[in-house]
Amino acid sequence: MNPIDPNQIAATAISELVKSMVKGATAQGLQLLSEIRERFSKDERAKRSLDNLQADPSDPDYADYFGKHLRRLLEEDPRFRARLAALLPAPTEQTISASRQSVIEDAEQASDSDNVVQRIEASDESAIQNVSQRKTTH
Repeated sequence: MNPIDPNQIAATAISELVKSMVKGATAQGLQLLSEIRERFSKDERAKRSLDNLQADPSDPDYADYFGKHLRRLLEEDPRFRARLAALLPAPTEQTISASRQSVIEDAEQASDSDNVVQRIEASDESAIQNVSQRKTTH
């Protein structure tokens, strides 16, 4: 994972953390929670956002509020950003690529994970028509 992209790190961290809270803690989830809790302990509002998320991880308002604080602290603190990035799985990539005057029609990229980078590329005199990208997260 690119430690420079705090938005991608935050999205993946939130997804992994909520999954761990809802489905049962994993070693990775506990380590992630510990790292976030330690950093959030220095900021009362951030700490409260984590407490709320833990109280009800399925509440989207709590996840959004937590995410706001997580993104802010990831942007402010490069060491925290690097530590979190090291704990998270590397993103998966989906690429649709047209080259050498080819045509791609009626294709869809679909993912149910925040940790996916989707790309559509065309080079030369290639064409891509009616191609869509879809992400559904829980």
